[in-house]
Amino acid sequence: GGLSQNYVLHSYNGFGSGLMMGYMMGHVPWLWYTPFSGAFYYSKPYYVDNPDGTVSVYPPTFDWGKVMFTVIFGGCILFIIYAIIRTKKRRKQGYSQSSFG
Repeated sequence: GGLSQNYVLHSYNGFGSGLMMGYMMGHVPWLWYTPFSGAFYYSKPYYVDNPDGTVSVYPPTFDWGKVMFTVIFGGCILFIIYAIIRTKKRRKQGYSQSSFG
């Protein structure tokens, strides 16, 4: 209560460690939340409370679930755009969608 807390940072010298250092210093850019940044595909750093009162901080890990979700979501958006363009081209060429001709 009101005392400073010691942090033990574990670094494994990778992209995740760089993200962890920026996160710990309070620098969380808006790109962290968009799929256009590499940081989007990583989890937040892990905090572990130690019995001696210190807090261990481990670097974020790569999240394959976010990659798959982004690929599926992006593919669905591209398919919808493709279907709209294809429908407009068919209507422009005069194809009838009716079974009566």
